[in-house]
Amino acid sequence: MRIVRSLSLAVGGLLRHKLRAILAMLGLVIGVAVVLVMVAVGEGAKREVLGQIERLGAHSLVVAPAEVIPVPGREVQSRRATTLLLSDSEAIDSECGAVVGVAPISSGTKRIKFGSLSTMATIIGTNLEYQEIRNAQVAQGRYFTLAESMSGSRVSVIGATVSKNLFPMQNPVGTQIRVGHVPFQVIGVLASKGTSADGSGDEDNQILVPVKTAMRRVFNVDYLNQIYVKAANREMLPHAEAEITTLLRTRHDLDRFRKLNDFEIEDQVRALRAEMDAADSFTTMIAGIAGVSLFVGGIGILSIMLITIKERVGEIGLRMALGARPRDILAQFLSEALLLGAFGGVFGLALGLGVAFGIGELTEWATYVSPEWCVTALAASLVLGVFAGVVPALRAARLDPVVALRSE
Repeated sequence: MRIVRSLSLAVGGLLRHKLRAILAMLGLVIGVAVVLVMVAVGEGAKREVLGQIERLGAHSLVVAPAEVIPVPGREVQSRRATTLLLSDSEAIDSECGAVVGVAPISSGTKRIKFGSLSTMATIIGTNLEYQEIRNAQVAQGRYFTLAESMSGSRVSVIGATVSKNLFPMQNPVGTQIRVGHVPFQVIGVLASKGTSADGSGDEDNQILVPVKTAMRRVFNVDYLNQIYVKAANREMLPHAEAEITTLLRTRHDLDRFRKLNDFEIEDQVRALRAEMDAADSFTTMIAGIAGVSLFVGGIGILSIMLITIKERVGEIGLRMALGARPRDILAQFLSEALLLGAFGGVFGLALGLGVAFGIGELTEWATYVSPEWCVTALAASLVLGVFAGVVPALRAARLDPVVALRSE
């Protein structure tokens, strides 16, 4: 009952001085909002990286051609080596003991047509193991078979964006599209995956075709752009990398001529984990900086409360003269500080959630606010409010009622 009365008196006191209460809460509102927004951006980035790691698989490598050193005086030069062959991917699959899956990649961008509609998309020539290594799930239809892959059949599995652009009102499975000038039958539609792991583009705006078909009919090349490699487990990645390096250097005659590697091997998951660690550190640092604004908000409550007590000396003296004990005065002003912290936390929470949601909707930044951070920010606001009110409340409770009434 005493708590309810103290809270009732505190509410009355705050309502009588609305502007002062708003100014006291403002620092906490901004502090809580800034903490939530910064953490939401950091957590969103972290979750995106985790999603990319999940899509890549926990133990995969990417073998790619190395950059070519420009030759002075030669006008037409390839930026990447063209020595990575389909036979290299077959050799990696058969001769590297730490490797359990290999997906050769021949890729490029082409215009895709269906009827009067057309769109630009990434064409990826690959094999059956790409589906498992890259977690390429089929939402409609099917994936191409081993026989279709080996024979170079003109079949395709299209991404969700391609399906949306070319087939807005019908099921694409069974239809025929043109990739450049080459007709392909659509046999499946991939499940949506979003942005690629390296952030370079839309993974749904792509078409998968058998690798031999892509090399012969679409791109007319005899080399690969990449080779995705899956190791038996995470611990086997260094062994797989060493085996692949030795094998390719031998196959490309690099040791005999003492040449540098004409290929690169990248552990994308390792790079993404480093990125996630950086995002974690960034989130912690920003949350700490934003926490300073919470502390400043607490100082604001302390200042306003001290000013309030000086202006309400007469009120305090009158209450003591009518029988209020020092602990009643203490409870009233602590309740006011608690309410300021609570309202500041709630309004800051609402503002922070709104801004975080707006950033996620209106920009390309992913945001995520965890319930734990909401509770933490609200609890910090309450604690700061109470601690900021202790000194003013003690000062009010120690006032001499005679002196207080005389000052009035």
